[in-house]
Amino acid sequence: MPRKSLLLAVVLGLLLVPATAFAQNAVIMGVVRTETQQPVSGAQVVIAAVDATTVTNEYGQYRITVPADRVSGQQVTINVTSIGYSDGTATITLRAGTITQNITMTEQAIQLDEVG
Repeated sequence: MPRKSLLLAVVLGLLLVPATAFAQNAVIMGVVRTETQQPVSGAQVVIAAVDATTVTNEYGQYRITVPADRVSGQQVTINVTSIGYSDGTATITLRAGTITQNITMTEQAIQLDEVG
């Protein structure tokens, strides 16, 4: 009998563990490309609402991990900046697990001043 009681206590204990003990981080990942599908390397990717920043690699890929305690199903904006491109933005719902969000940037003509 004591063995069954112990087993029952363990099972009940596991069922009563708070859900927060199993909270997961949010991982936001994707690729930043031009309108012609070329990767944009070295672009800065920022999610200001959770104070997260990264830079795209040579393939335009980025990955940001947001700790579980900052993930509450809120809407956040991803801002992407790179010299020679108009800023790119996307809005996502921040949730636990992996979120894929690709972003397209538009090339911006840069006019240089003439040196005299």
